[in-house]
Amino acid sequence: MIEEQNTPSIEDFFSNENTPITTEAPSDLLVIPDVHGDLDAFNRSLDIGMNFFAKKSKTPEVILLGDIIDRGLDSVSIIKRIGDLTNQNINSVILIGNHEAMFIECLYNPNAYLFAQWMYNGGLQTLHSFAYLFEEKIREFIFNLYHSCESESFADLYHDCALNEDIFVEIASVLKSDPLVKHFIMNLDLCVQRSTDLFVHAGFLPNFIGSEENLEKWVFAMQTSFKQSLLNKLNGNQNDFANFLSASVSRGGQSIAGPLWADYSDFKLSQFDAALLTTLMNAQSVDRMVVGHNIVSEPHYVSVSPIPSRKLDVLFLDIGMSHHYNSSYSSMALCITEQGDEYIINNKNQLIRFI
Repeated sequence: MIEEQNTPSIEDFFSNENTPITTEAPSDLLVIPDVHGDLDAFNRSLDIGMNFFAKKSKTPEVILLGDIIDRGLDSVSIIKRIGDLTNQNINSVILIGNHEAMFIECLYNPNAYLFAQWMYNGGLQTLHSFAYLFEEKIREFIFNLYHSCESESFADLYHDCALNEDIFVEIASVLKSDPLVKHFIMNLDLCVQRSTDLFVHAGFLPNFIGSEENLEKWVFAMQTSFKQSLLNKLNGNQNDFANFLSASVSRGGQSIAGPLWADYSDFKLSQFDAALLTTLMNAQSVDRMVVGHNIVSEPHYVSVSPIPSRKLDVLFLDIGMSHHYNSSYSSMALCITEQGDEYIINNKNQLIRFI
């Protein structure tokens, strides 16, 4: 059971009890991409990976690549199971995805447009899964909204939200006060580095990294900036949290692509930008980014570096395993052993050697 807790300080975020942002030594890792509210997909991915390491008498660190919620109806159950990992003394890292970011924006800046945008992109199912928190009147409102608006256009959904904005303000107040929700949000990370791998929801691009003042330690600085912005958001202060939500034109935005919204096509870089990204990554001893967010037909690499003597790959892992996408995959996990061997789940739910 999650107990009530106060909003932490920035020092609390980086206490010794928290997951370190970077570790240089190789370790056993179980990496799971976007599950989007599908508990069955999450359980299969987790169980296959954990059983693999159990046969080696190992307990891996679990890294979740974000977009844990939305689209499926099991978001609450997945959040609870993630909490169970801690109770089992399994270290886990929960990376923020664009869907978690939309959820946070709705809770801490509730208005009709943001709620309509979130629900139109799968948040309606997440709200449905949290209906148990509310009194009967609001529960009925959520259930009626779910059944009547699931197939509506964005304009119609926005109209419904605008007519009931006061109810959504009340919904946001209840959700952000719930211990389970608070614990989930407070434990979100932007990125983590393990050995020469950098894990982030959608990926870093050179123009976004270039906005960071401390390029010598930009991974740590970026994570610190994110945590401070998230803390400001939880405390209701104006902040630069929106910087991390920026989307490229390819994703319908008007600015540079942030680490939650970078699109597959955004990695088709000019030779100069590719060299710059490689240089920035290699300066932090990173030669691979592991990302979700972009649905691909199968897990695969994109080689970024144009420099023969240097390496930088992006590994795309999101194969749309949630039943929402009806893909050939119903689970996905990347198992990385301490010795550097890698295994991945194929579309028959078999763990196979991955190169």
